[in-house]
Amino acid sequence: MRNWLQLIRWQNLLLIILTQILIYYKLFSSITSANSIVFYDVCLFVICTVIIAVGGFVINDICDIPNDFINKSPHKWVIGNTINIPEATTFYYSITLIGGIIAIYLSIKYEFYYSYLLYPICIYLFWIYSKYLKCSSFLGNIFVSLFISG
Repeated sequence: MRNWLQLIRWQNLLLIILTQILIYYKLFSSITSANSIVFYDVCLFVICTVIIAVGGFVINDICDIPNDFINKSPHKWVIGNTINIPEATTFYYSITLIGGIIAIYLSIKYEFYYSYLLYPICIYLFWIYSKYLKCSSFLGNIFVSLFISG
């Protein structure tokens, strides 16, 4: 269990959850009517965002295996040491599918059909970053900054 928590970077996820809930209460709760957005759906949106982050962390670690082989001692590896690659890959696809279902539900419920496109775009961009951009200090940092600010 500890290894899975390390893989998904639970401290970062708590920060994401806290930030989104505080933004909702500070900016949106006062301007939305009681019938427009229910707190349950806000929680689903936060879960969907957390799933995108978890997927990004996992795919990043999967793509980092060759670099970890060179740069880290084997006892610090998470994937390939305590969690095998097929387990991590299955977890990645499963969690991504669950997030996609939540995103579809929310986009249909609020009739923001085009907003669903954000989910697969985010998943794809995390994969592009993990595969190609993280080795480029300039482009990688620009990408992460733009992604986080969005």
